[in-house]
Amino acid sequence: MRRTFCRFSTLVKIGRGAENVTETASNALLEALQVHGYCYVQHPFIQKEILDQLHRDSRQFFERYILDLPPAVATPSPAGGKRPAPRTDILPMTPHELEKLTTPSGFRGYYRYVGASGVDDAIECFSVGREVPNPAELREPYYRLSGWAPAEYTPLIARPTPWEVLLEHPCAGGGRGSDTFMADYREMLLAYYDLCAAVSLDVLRHISCGLGVRPTTPQGGADPNSDYDMDFFTPFHDRCDCDLQAKYYPPLGHVVRGGRTQGVEVRAGAKVIRRKGPLAQPHINSNNNNNGNNNNNTNNNNSDEMVRLDTHKDLSTVTLLAQDALGGLEVWDDEEEKYITVPVLNDALLVNAGIFLEKWTGGLLEATPHRVRSVKDGSSRCSVVFFCLPNHDAKVEPLLQQDENPALDAQEGFYAGDLMPTAQ
Repeated sequence: MRRTFCRFSTLVKIGRGAENVTETASNALLEALQVHGYCYVQHPFIQKEILDQLHRDSRQFFERYILDLPPAVATPSPAGGKRPAPRTDILPMTPHELEKLTTPSGFRGYYRYVGASGVDDAIECFSVGREVPNPAELREPYYRLSGWAPAEYTPLIARPTPWEVLLEHPCAGGGRGSDTFMADYREMLLAYYDLCAAVSLDVLRHISCGLGVRPTTPQGGADPNSDYDMDFFTPFHDRCDCDLQAKYYPPLGHVVRGGRTQGVEVRAGAKVIRRKGPLAQPHINSNNNNNGNNNNNTNNNNSDEMVRLDTHKDLSTVTLLAQDALGGLEVWDDEEEKYITVPVLNDALLVNAGIFLEKWTGGLLEATPHRVRSVKDGSSRCSVVFFCLPNHDAKVEPLLQQDENPALDAQEGFYAGDLMPTAQ
């Protein structure tokens, strides 16, 4: 049973590395995920100044370069209660540039997500994958295991993040050279990706400790004389093949630039890759409700009641969210049987459990049902989300031993890639 409160019991300070994992922090984190569905984490790598700059630059990227919003429409960044620097001349991206930047899969590039409120309320998204010379090498082992030929899978997984489109964007005023903001924004996103990858592994170490996972003996059972296996989850995530997404929710009533919908429209769940063998696991339907209640589509004329992102669970192991001071995130409360607004902390990252963690723990840690409502006065909203994903060829099996819960024997293990959408 999950109960959500706006209390500081959801704030946990964790250390860096396995040597700094404590039982106190681990138990607090686990309890927050079980009771509240989320947890705020403070970590040595997380600094308020970094999060503020991340939100300011992401707003500028979407409002000025992608959407070309006039000053009267664009919302000043609320970070720290400060107004942004005076507007300078910026050359918006051309339709041709946006087309080159667009990803057909929602991974590594720009796309527009059409959710609860239709085309006129589409969410602007920019996805960043791990920066490696050959992205295909991150997922190739899974496709080989699944019986795919290289000619079949390579085009699906070889796409890099199209940075060249941003780095070649010209500066305004007809001057020579490229817009320096784009290079700076790229460096910030890549640095933040690495930061989140490190933080997510530390979160998983604390979860492993909180669950009481111990190293296995040669016979396959747990060694009762050993310490906790802090790094149980880390080998399944050692490629850091994750997804960092900057998301921008335009002000309500704002029509998309040029009246066109660029990118992909995701309406009712994502397409999954079918392995050449056992049937793939189905992706969760984003239209499913909790307890049969239809609480996610209360889109009436009151902008304060409009759902901007439907009820869903994250296809991740854990998700790290940095939302701006306007908030808007809601999580499901089992006892109240309704959605509860999540408070905003500007010096911590919000952590929620994803579907893979639910599968690994046999449902002990449930993936958190959540949604996004419009913020006060229908203002814009900016968030940056890091989806910590396991390696595609990671075998996901319930942690609990057979003698502890025989019912788990019926749960078949699967490769993480069986749940992944095409090209993600």
